Amino acid sequence: MNPVDLAPEFSFLIDEGFLPVSKAYRPQEFGNASIILEGPAFSLRLLRDRNDVSVDIGNDSLGWYKFEYVLEFIDPSITQSKLGEPPDLGAMAALLRQKRDHLTKLFNDRKQLADLKRFIKQKSAELVAKIFPSHKVR
Repeated sequence: MNPVDLAPEFSFLIDEGFLPVSKAYRPQEFGNASIILEGPAFSLRLLRDRNDVSVDIGNDSLGWYKFEYVLEFIDPSITQSKLGEPPDLGAMAALLRQKRDHLTKLFNDRKQLADLKRFIKQKSAELVAKIFPSHKVR
């Protein structure tokens, strides 16, 4: 399995030096699959769960983050509503090309990563509060 099989929108990363380092395909589990594309500053993890594909960015040592949240962190104009539900893979791949330098700087800066973690914690709390209205956002 390669990125073309899972999310062809991200296959350009192979030509840009990202290496597939981990692959899994489980046909007995509705065709669920995953692939990690390792790059010099960050990696991408593509996950297919019952035909829904999600994208995480980071790595095992820095942590993995929803790509949509990271995009919004580096550019607040990139909101969840602009990316769609589920997020449009083509739009996210285009934003990766456009924002790659910003992403590289982010994953090489410990302070920015700490700010990102706080941002994502807040976004996650907001999502939980939306799903469970009696839950308080902290």
